Amino acid sequence: MKLETKFSCGDTVYVFSAGCTKENPGFARQMTIGRVQISHTGRLTASGGVLYRGNKVFEPDLRPEFEESYMCVETGIGTGSIWTLENIFRTAEEALASGAERMEAIRQGWIKQERGQRQDLIRREESVRRELAKIEKAKAEVLAEENDSSALQIL
Repeated sequence: MKLETKFSCGDTVYVFSAGCTKENPGFARQMTIGRVQISHTGRLTASGGVLYRGNKVFEPDLRPEFEESYMCVETGIGTGSIWTLENIFRTAEEALASGAERMEAIRQGWIKQERGQRQDLIRREESVRRELAKIEKAKAEVLAEENDSSALQIL
């Protein structure tokens, strides 16, 4: 069996490093492949591609049979970062494009989260207003009862 990987030891690759500000959204960082690892990820399946566990039937595992991962000299071999095909690229342009997509997805997630938090605050504020209105109504009723009692005592 011959296994081929997208990158080999010594290849120059690029990863996206996120920036912290609007002015610096991120950059493509050049790295050198120092270790290539191939992991077998296939699953045993019964005939027809259906996986059985006990009396339960599961859909077949659609992941590739093998996955590639890489370690780069710049981030440490053996104890550094592990890079996969989703986040390592042959050119700086590919890394920047992928990074921009990921950053936009993250930004959209933040916007959605902020909207949700804003809606929660609005609901809480409305709830507090309703509770305050109930308290004011109860105060008014107590004052009205006290006024009625005072009027009766005068008679």
